[in-house]
Amino acid sequence: EKRKEQSLYLKEKLQGAEGVEILESINGSTYWRFNIFLEKYRDELFLYLIGKKYKVSSWYHSIDLLFEKRESLYTPNSDWAGESVINIWVNEDVDKRYLDKISSDIVNFLGKKKC
Repeated sequence: EKRKEQSLYLKEKLQGAEGVEILESINGSTYWRFNIFLEKYRDELFLYLIGKKYKVSSWYHSIDLLFEKRESLYTPNSDWAGESVINIWVNEDVDKRYLDKISSDIVNFLGKKKC
């Protein structure tokens, strides 16, 4: 429940942020991390957030890479997610103050880039 609450809070803070896409969670789904997707500047933003010691990752790879030869499959949605995602911790390790700070840093970083 805490992860869901924190995810909804982050969604509110980042809604409308320059260059950020937030996908709607399916009702009843389990919140592990809060995901944002960026067409531009994902790697730069990720390194910026890591440099500020935020709990984030960019890990998401297509499951086909584990089970199939890549050239035999076309997986544009999984490829897009893997190339554009930043996962933000929303568990009990973080609080609203932390979420305020990271969301502000994301908005400011992207605002300077003029996505």
